[in-house]
Amino acid sequence: MPPRLGCCWREARSELNNDALAACGRNMWDHPFVFCVDRAFVRDCPVPTFLLLGTNIPHPAATSAELAVLLPGVEVLTDWRGISTSVFGH
Repeated sequence: MPPRLGCCWREARSELNNDALAACGRNMWDHPFVFCVDRAFVRDCPVPTFLLLGTNIPHPAATSAELAVLLPGVEVLTDWRGISTSVFGH
């Protein structure tokens, strides 16, 4: 788990100890792709998808770029944190 995130969670929830934070980190980030599905599922996903590109440690830009290529019919929103946005389909 990113250290700053663990500190923030610990400040907000004092009952969390190091073991709980480590387990959460493994559940979230100890996977070869995204935390809940593999690339094969993403390639075959029938659900329309709107992707907001990640730009930070928990949401890496490289993963967003790969999702944008793999997801069929995805719509990608770039620069969604700023004023100007651009939407394009893949």
